[in-house]
Amino acid sequence: MSNPPSPSPETISLQESPPGALVDNIREFTKVFAQRLTDEEYRDGQVRITWSIGGLHFSQRQVVFSQFSTRESFIRSLNSITYLGKGTYTDCALCNMTAEMTRHFPRQKAALFSVVITDGHVTGSPCGGMKSCAENAREQGIKIFAVAASRTVDEAGMREIANPPAEVYPRRLHRRGRGGRTAQNHD
Repeated sequence: MSNPPSPSPETISLQESPPGALVDNIREFTKVFAQRLTDEEYRDGQVRITWSIGGLHFSQRQVVFSQFSTRESFIRSLNSITYLGKGTYTDCALCNMTAEMTRHFPRQKAALFSVVITDGHVTGSPCGGMKSCAENAREQGIKIFAVAASRTVDEAGMREIANPPAEVYPRRLHRRGRGGRTAQNHD
């Protein structure tokens, strides 16, 4: 009687996510994020916060999937996002984002925020580079937050995008346990 061969310890199984899987994850994150943006009034109506949300999807090309509109309209528009193909020109996306925001909010007393969801990696810089385009956005009064799209990020690239102080947080959750000790969960 013969025993079947046991698997060799050198056997490694690699699985790459299908194209577009990251896009699906970003779409879901963006939906949850937008749902949490609620209009608010403070100090008996003296201060009012209202959100107008727009969206630009990018790869080597950029697609405005939602003009500035209500939260509900923006969320409906998320369904139109599809995988655009390989390559990332983040600098062009930053320049286009700046143009869209300044065109929509010229000379208004609006606080302008941009959330850029990316891994910081680029395949080209045909629009002048991320740092230059991000600086231009900041000069136009846009505060940029860079959110890591995956566990593999180019931290230097993320820092070029984000407004100071820029921090890149590892995927690690810290919470206080009993007795004040810190417990860590790693993804």
